[in-house]
Amino acid sequence: MRWEAVGTGNGGATDLTVEDAGSGLQLFVAYDQAVRFWTGTYWALSGGQGFDNQVYCVGAYDSPGSPGPTLYAGGNFEHTSQSQNQVHSIAKLVNNAWVSVGSGLPAVTGDVYALTVFDDGAGPKLFVAGSFATSASSGLNSNGIVRWDGTTWTGVGGGLTAFGPYPPGVSKMCVFDDGTGPALFVVGGFSLAGGTVANSIAKWNGSNWAALGSGLSFQGGSTGASGLAVFDDGAGPQLYVAGSFDQAGGVAANGVARWNGSGWSALPGTQLNPFSFARSLIVHDDGFGPALYLGFTTAFLGSSLIHGVARWDGQAWTALGGGYHSTVWGLASFDDGLGGGAALWACSTPPGIIGGNLPAENVARWYGGCVHRIDSMCFGDGTFAPCPCANYGASEHGCSNSASSQGAHLTSTGTLSPDTLVLQSAFEPATSPSLFLQASSLAPVQAAFGDGILCLGGQILRMYVKTASGGVAQAPAPTDPSITQRSSALGDPLAPGSVRLYQVFYRDPASGWCAPNTFNLSNGLRVVW
Repeated sequence: MRWEAVGTGNGGATDLTVEDAGSGLQLFVAYDQAVRFWTGTYWALSGGQGFDNQVYCVGAYDSPGSPGPTLYAGGNFEHTSQSQNQVHSIAKLVNNAWVSVGSGLPAVTGDVYALTVFDDGAGPKLFVAGSFATSASSGLNSNGIVRWDGTTWTGVGGGLTAFGPYPPGVSKMCVFDDGTGPALFVVGGFSLAGGTVANSIAKWNGSNWAALGSGLSFQGGSTGASGLAVFDDGAGPQLYVAGSFDQAGGVAANGVARWNGSGWSALPGTQLNPFSFARSLIVHDDGFGPALYLGFTTAFLGSSLIHGVARWDGQAWTALGGGYHSTVWGLASFDDGLGGGAALWACSTPPGIIGGNLPAENVARWYGGCVHRIDSMCFGDGTFAPCPCANYGASEHGCSNSASSQGAHLTSTGTLSPDTLVLQSAFEPATSPSLFLQASSLAPVQAAFGDGILCLGGQILRMYVKTASGGVAQAPAPTDPSITQRSSALGDPLAPGSVRLYQVFYRDPASGWCAPNTFNLSNGLRVVW
């Protein structure tokens, strides 16, 4: 379980999306005034050039008659950065060059924030939404949302109406069947959809707009929503919404709510406020089953202060290591095929810090589960949780100690079947007494403990006590029972497929080092027996 920095620079990133634009699934990021894609080692520039202003969203659309899916970018730009092709807030990538979509967005002025494909009964179309007023000459009368079929722009049921004198704002869209057939759901800042009262959320079924109860409201000021995802928390698929509101359909809901097709409900323990800046929601399987992930700034969720990204499993919110210290605008679940499995990718504006110590620039990824039989976890290098006195260690080590700025490093040798596994903790003080621990689960809260971070929970067993030699402690010794034998003798037999976690607790009594504590911990290992 760890954060990794994979940023593109010191600018801002506002959207991450996984799309097939003709070359298989790829991960794209809207980064400042450009679209980039992940090659596995770096972010390459799509189209060889950017734009003269911000890119906010990326999507793909396979229009009728086209040779395949095409990549689209939306924002508040007017031209490409080098050729000065006029594109007017939306562009598509053709022959590796950005070109206009028709004559551009049919709006007087406008920002495009969301792109989604939806079949409204006459074939799939690209729905384009944001904050804009359509121009009178376009004849669309569809402020805030329009659609593109590959050749022509059309309106969407009279469009949207804002709360005040400004253009309506749509932040996100998604397709969901709430029991009445597939529909396009939109969220943002608006009061009417067509002529229907629909406060900040509405659905379009291909013919008509409809409200979701009384919608979203915020007693302290203007209401808005910018996160939208479909998630099954055990009671069937529901539409989850995040943003600046304290009521959903008249139900008290602090920033996150869910719609089941007939009514709204809140999420227990959620305490987002308007300054939490909830921006994104996605579903991702981190190795422990599908869960809902929320991108935001900072908030109390349950009893914990969480930064940047939180995980909802249907029952409770949990943090991801030490969090992402910035405003997380976009989330994506993506496997780059280079090992490690699918990761949760997060992008931020402004550049942020992951864990409590490591600069992430503007993109980072979180490996929540483990895809190998033995994986390292619970790092003291600043990517997992803050070390007690900012005594961060080297990458994937524990927190640093008085003898080594790298911190203790727990590794293994040998095999799991038959069990010849030997655990080794290096970079400890020269002759530290060292206790090898085994746990049945991860602690609900991974917190500072002594000079290090403790990640073990459930049933914790004292497996072996050893004294380091030259700063290295290892167990079991050749004369000791194996790990499986020792665990069984302590009442915890390890059946095939059992998952256990290991850490080493060691003494570090040096005066003046991270006082008043006199002990530390290595990083952890997760083992699937």
